[in-house]
Amino acid sequence: MKIGTDGVLLGSWAMADGGEKGHILDVGCGCGLTSLMIAQRFPSHKITGIDIDGGAIHDARENVRNSPWSDRVEIVEGDFFHFNPSVKYDMILSNPPFFSADVHSPTASRDAARSALSFPIETFASRCHDILSPTGSISIIYPYTEKERVIYSFYSNGLYLNKVCYVKDNPSSSIIRVMMSFSHNACNSPLEEHLAIREDEKNWSEDYKKLTRDFHPQL
Repeated sequence: MKIGTDGVLLGSWAMADGGEKGHILDVGCGCGLTSLMIAQRFPSHKITGIDIDGGAIHDARENVRNSPWSDRVEIVEGDFFHFNPSVKYDMILSNPPFFSADVHSPTASRDAARSALSFPIETFASRCHDILSPTGSISIIYPYTEKERVIYSFYSNGLYLNKVCYVKDNPSSSIIRVMMSFSHNACNSPLEEHLAIREDEKNWSEDYKKLTRDFHPQL
């Protein structure tokens, strides 16, 4: 699972209570990118990354071992939809597969990872409700076209949109992604943010550089 812009965005944007010790779950952790970003940002929290793909788990565990945060990051191989943790999580985040089932790739494992059928958002929202702490939050990135379906899926499970960030490739392009944060607490006016990744074809935007500066110091 290669490092992609979606994972970098989510790992930089997702918020958790940084004041007291807590637990964070990275669903579909892949190579461990987001888990390690979150470990860097929230030094008092313990992070668990879970993925069903054995190759991704191997890479994630190796990356964690070679990181400064190996004492706080655990990588679990398994199916999130059958995952029964012993704790409630203060934050759950996920950069899920959202390609439709009729979009195929050369390998079966990558098909499974990218298929929306392997990650039904309705079931994901239900499981999050069950394992999220009363004051916890869920952060997720999805294609903009799926925004209303995602919001409805969480709302149907008693989870409410509190914050949303609309992502464009550049200021003049259409919205391509949406990052959303949900919690148990209803919010009449969710906080709205807008982000253009690039100023033009060659240059990152100032907003993107500000958001990711802890991970892209060379920008």
